[in-house]
Amino acid sequence: MKSEYLDMAVRMASDGSEPLRRTIRHSRQFLRGVTDFDNYGNYAWKKGKFAKECYDFSKMAWPHRELNNYNKVLHGEHIIPLKMVFEETRKICE
Repeated sequence: MKSEYLDMAVRMASDGSEPLRRTIRHSRQFLRGVTDFDNYGNYAWKKGKFAKECYDFSKMAWPHRELNNYNKVLHGEHIIPLKMVFEETRKICE
């Protein structure tokens, strides 16, 4: 499923920077699809049974990786913020 989201993000970017800017909310969601879903399309964010297959956990977070809900226990961060990825993609497309 991740590859389909990535393919769609690439197709959206192929039309250039302006369409990406106009559809920023949706375009960023396709990038999120690459990072926040498992290979079967399950939303992994804050759901332990899917997240443990999608994310890397710090040493301190490792014991909590199996929780059903991470709310108020763990906080996830993208290594490279999606906003930065989106902006760099837009620059490349200009």
